[in-house]
Amino acid sequence: MSLLQRAYVQPSTERSPATDGSSGTAYLGPLKTRASYRTVEAPDVVLEALAWHIKHIGTGPDGLLFVTPLKSVPIRDQTFDSTWHAMRRQTDVRQDVTSHDLRHHYASVLISAGCSVPIVQRAMGHATPMETLNTYTHWWPQDKGRTRSIVEAAHRRQTRDDRVDDPADSSRT
Repeated sequence: MSLLQRAYVQPSTERSPATDGSSGTAYLGPLKTRASYRTVEAPDVVLEALAWHIKHIGTGPDGLLFVTPLKSVPIRDQTFDSTWHAMRRQTDVRQDVTSHDLRHHYASVLISAGCSVPIVQRAMGHATPMETLNTYTHWWPQDKGRTRSIVEAAHRRQTRDDRVDDPADSSRT
């Protein structure tokens, strides 16, 4: 099995970064909801970037991708944020873009490609379709007038078909 296949087939979905309130030690805790436990379909461009990361930077314990420089524990939110800010400064990514915006971008790409609510729900790890709709309804196409034109077209087809099938019409032809 190739490195890319392993990155896709064996995602770490059973734990989530957390911090022990008393000692401040980072650890991996449970995910937020049952829907959070999922396989995320990653395109080749993402898998290639992960493969590069694994080859050149390596992994931490249990194959974790993002760990402290000593590769001993998961990185904390503050460490991730400072890395994210540095990356933005070195690229053309707008400075006001947050890492959470990437999640919204992912959803908007799926929606603009025509994915259904259940597909986006599963991809985002939402517990219910309502959660997906409450968050992203404004990104689905607003089909103003579309229902009217669909019914109009169906009615015109039915009316045309009725005329063709009308026995009175067939005697005239």
